[in-house]
Amino acid sequence: IENFHTSGDILFEGDVTGYLYVASMMGYWRSKNNSAYTLVMKDCSNSGNITVNGTLRNRPAIGGIMAYNSGNYASLTNVHNTGNITVHNKLTDVMTSWISIGGIIGYDGQEPPLTNVTNSGNSTVTGNLAGVNEGSNYPLRVGGIVAYPSSYAKIKAGVINTGNITVGKPNVETKVHYLCVGGIFGDIINASTTMTDPIFVGTIRVSNVTNTSIADSYIGGIAGKTIAKITNAQSYCSIIAHNYTNV
Repeated sequence: IENFHTSGDILFEGDVTGYLYVASMMGYWRSKNNSAYTLVMKDCSNSGNITVNGTLRNRPAIGGIMAYNSGNYASLTNVHNTGNITVHNKLTDVMTSWISIGGIIGYDGQEPPLTNVTNSGNSTVTGNLAGVNEGSNYPLRVGGIVAYPSSYAKIKAGVINTGNITVGKPNVETKVHYLCVGGIFGDIINASTTMTDPIFVGTIRVSNVTNTSIADSYIGGIAGKTIAKITNAQSYCSIIAHNYTNV
């Protein structure tokens, strides 16, 4: 996918009983029959806004460019998002499993790197996101670039986020079990993930949120929670997160 540019807004309103993947360019990517086919995205951009205002139940992923990469070798080079992402889960009961919202990618299991990838769109998340599924608790993951890199994701030079991240708003009920919110990555669970020269300039605000487990919540200018190697990171941000300890 090369020299592909989108500017139209996306609005989703509805009741989802299964999975939901929403993005400007690619909702879901997986190689045919798990073959090592490579998705290469170059010189692409999105300026359209994405709004999800529905009932979400099972692992929804929302991304400015790509929602869900199943881990089959997708690389992004010179890809930029300027559109805003707004997500509100209207469910009154706690039903959602984990939810991942990223300025570029929601869920990313990729191996090849992100290079010269930027986001300046703002992300706003509200509603009932305190996921419980089959007795297990799941976090809300929000990242300025990638919310949930679960495997061997690699970020190289030129990865910059200047978009603001907001979780919760006055007069809007917002529930989470716990949070993993970062200016670049939300939650990194694989030590093989690497990040070099990431930059975040913006604001992270978490307010008016009901947490089941504040002790398990993590908020950071580069990564909310990580076990991976981060090199030469720069963060020039404000974080407003009252009553949170892991900031």
